[in-house]
Amino acid sequence: MKQTRALVEGAILVSLFAVLMMISLYIPLIGTFLLLTLPLPAMIQTIRHGVKPGFFMGLVSLPVTLIAGSLSGLAIAFPVIAAGILMGFHYRKKEPAQAIASAAIAYMVSLVLLLFISIQFLGLNLIEEANQSYNESFKMSETLIKQFGNSKETAEQMELIKEQLKQTQYLYPTVIVIFSGIVAFLNHLIAKPILRRFALQVPPLKPFRELKLPQGTIWLYLLTILLSLAPAEEGSAFYSFILNASTMMGLIIAIQGFSFIFYFCYAKKLPTVLPVLFLIFGLLTPLLYLVRILGIIDIGFNLREKIKKS
Repeated sequence: MKQTRALVEGAILVSLFAVLMMISLYIPLIGTFLLLTLPLPAMIQTIRHGVKPGFFMGLVSLPVTLIAGSLSGLAIAFPVIAAGILMGFHYRKKEPAQAIASAAIAYMVSLVLLLFISIQFLGLNLIEEANQSYNESFKMSETLIKQFGNSKETAEQMELIKEQLKQTQYLYPTVIVIFSGIVAFLNHLIAKPILRRFALQVPPLKPFRELKLPQGTIWLYLLTILLSLAPAEEGSAFYSFILNASTMMGLIIAIQGFSFIFYFCYAKKLPTVLPVLFLIFGLLTPLLYLVRILGIIDIGFNLREKIKKS
């Protein structure tokens, strides 16, 4: 009886997945939002019936997707189905944080595989295409700016922007990690209210203010700083590794710093809007360096305990 029910529900969810996929591919505005709901069918099936029925449902969805959305649909289907199954598995175990992390990893692996396949089998290097597009846009902007004046300050600013753009072209691994994490988190936010409609409870995440990274994070951060001092030829694999590692570790330490600010405002009963504004302002200004210092001190010296005692 249970197996029959799982098969019937799986067939319904496969149909739902195909409809969502078609809308996502062919209706621009609504489709962009619905892309974030695509893991839901596999997620629901896995939560209700387990990993094997969820995997089987996902497997059946692939040929259906190929018919409904061609190869582009299939490229989207693989990561969202994998993310849905993994999130459903962790939701069954009441592990929302692990659900987001596992979905992010699924997206990261899928994006890397997609880049590999496009280069090796299709002869299309998406990274080089993006770099070429950025360079062309920069040249157009540079031409427009020079038409309005070619002062020394303008030339220096353009040179600085050019240098920053050159460094950005090495940060695609970091971009993939951040993009995957954001998409997985949005999947979680969208899934919570929808799963409740199906009488499936998703445990809440711990408040952001309670985030506390292990002390070993400081040593990793210091290691990346030391490695960044070593001579590295621009364009080499070591240069790219150091640039991405230092950027990622700086971001992680900054997240810890923002978490401490949220905790401090909560402990002192300050308005909730205050840390939110600080977060927005901090991400857009050099204040981010101060936030990193706060993150390091919080991890190393446990500032929260001192605030509790005070």
